[in-house]
Amino acid sequence: EHASLAILNGICSSSSLIPYCTLFTVFYQYALPAIRMACVSKFPILYIGTHDSIDVGEDGPTHQPVEVLPQLRAMPNLTVVRPANVEECVGALQVFAAQYTAVPRQTRGPVFVMTSRGELGLPYKGNTNIKGQDGVWKGAYVLHDCVDEISGPGKGPAGAGHVVLPDIVLIGSGQDVALVMKTKEILLKWSQTFN
Repeated sequence: EHASLAILNGICSSSSLIPYCTLFTVFYQYALPAIRMACVSKFPILYIGTHDSIDVGEDGPTHQPVEVLPQLRAMPNLTVVRPANVEECVGALQVFAAQYTAVPRQTRGPVFVMTSRGELGLPYKGNTNIKGQDGVWKGAYVLHDCVDEISGPGKGPAGAGHVVLPDIVLIGSGQDVALVMKTKEILLKWSQTFN
């Protein structure tokens, strides 16, 4: 793993080829020094990590990449995208393609796309107008808005007469978005029961 990613650094520094690599997410740990070198050098390399999950799969705990996501997100100049659906995968590849058109070169860098092996829990529906492809460019986006309206004088935007406050903020990425959406449904049911 380390050798293959170090070779990508060499390809990126000396040719016009577009280097990319696909491995099980957990095995990128063996290549972290090569990834860091690509980050420091701002090489536009695409890393695709498969089988991302916090669950223990059929391959056992040796293939369980629990700590890889925070390790990669802590690395400077590395863009990490953990898509939850096909639209977000398209957005992640657009982010990578933009590395080749970025001017000045200082804004370039490697992109890591972390994909899941498990069920994504599709389909789930959001209630906002932001599409996943566009949301990836923002770094994060609201998929579903759940709010209560508090009315009263002097509250909210001028003339509106109300302020919209979130009850709770649930955050997820990749495979965990389906879990967050299920949690949202349970909390909304509880809210209706107790209010």
